Amino acid sequence: MAPLGSNLMLSCPRGQEINIVSMVHSNKGFENNAQDFCSSIAPSSCLHPMFMPWSKSICDDLQECRLAKPDKRILTCDVDTFTTVSAFYTCENKFPDKRTAIACKDQTANLKCEKGVIRIIKSNYGRLDQNTCTDTPSDYTFCTAGGFGEDVKSMCNGRKECSIPGNPKGRIVFSFCDESPKYVYVSYVCEA
Repeated sequence: MAPLGSNLMLSCPRGQEINIVSMVHSNKGFENNAQDFCSSIAPSSCLHPMFMPWSKSICDDLQECRLAKPDKRILTCDVDTFTTVSAFYTCENKFPDKRTAIACKDQTANLKCEKGVIRIIKSNYGRLDQNTCTDTPSDYTFCTAGGFGEDVKSMCNGRKECSIPGNPKGRIVFSFCDESPKYVYVSYVCEA
């Protein structure tokens, strides 16, 4: 649970990965009392319709994740100083044969399957952690380029090899980014 102005942290034990199931917001102050919390949950329609898909695109299939500080842009109803956002998620066993490729600016992420073909699990162009491809840690670990994941799937799924540049060209719109260097992150499996 994160009050407005605080980052929402999600994490799973080693060997497991996040799967966000639902997100809610509450507009009542309470002190770790489940009954008060449940009675204070506002209708899910108060969350912006794109907040859940955006959160899943950032956190799903990672062991730990930090989402942007919730602010009034993610809500479609009134907020007050007690407004909080909560994510309900499961920790699931990760693919045992999952591979990861990362490409910083001016590098290339090379995906290859000796047996079978590529199936993309997750891809992002932006920033998912504080230290990859930068000497100066970034607090914006939730930076993403909309549509990039679908582009990578259409470009790579079903192929034996695929290369993705670390600075993709084209019309890219970022959400919640700072000036830190962006990078390409791709996780995939080889399917028979």
